Amino acid sequence: MRKCPTCRREYPDDQVVCLVDGLSLLPDHGFETPSSDPQPTVSLEKSKRPSHAILALLLLLGGGFIIVIGAVGYFIYQLRSEENVFIEPAKHSAEPDHVHPVPKQISGGVLNGTATSLPKPTYPPAARAVRASGAVSVQVLVNEEGRVVAASAVSGHSLLRPAAVKAARAAKFEPRLMSGQPIKVSGMLTYDFNP
Repeated sequence: MRKCPTCRREYPDDQVVCLVDGLSLLPDHGFETPSSDPQPTVSLEKSKRPSHAILALLLLLGGGFIIVIGAVGYFIYQLRSEENVFIEPAKHSAEPDHVHPVPKQISGGVLNGTATSLPKPTYPPAARAVRASGAVSVQVLVNEEGRVVAASAVSGHSLLRPAAVKAARAAKFEPRLMSGQPIKVSGMLTYDFNP
């Protein structure tokens, strides 16, 4: 049997520490009461051991310290990853600063008056049968050579739209130049259908 020097509880021989006080247990045969021994050896052991409150405080401070170290490490990692973003330096050209780059495409508005060849659309028989009429607007893209490369009807009677798009694709334009360079032009062609 073993006994706790402070609370005098008895424990089996395989128990080493008191479950109440946390102190080392003494063998039963070597145990003396505190009154018979003015300075028991147990008091030295107790003074060497930190109390539970001190252990808890150290544990909390240690955990907080680990969190702070982790946060600092994370921010350093973020800063380093932002520093590794490579920004390509501006390319210097031999052209003077006052020359602006030529846009690849401009908007030409209504292009009916600028066409060198503007075929008239055929009136579809189905549209004539229902007496469909009116204006059809077609959005076109003219390439650098003056040919229509894209056309789509944006307004007008649905029976008249395919004929207007077909006519718009056959239109020809004088190539547009800007700063001596040919450019693409987007704009509108309007076709009027009257029965």
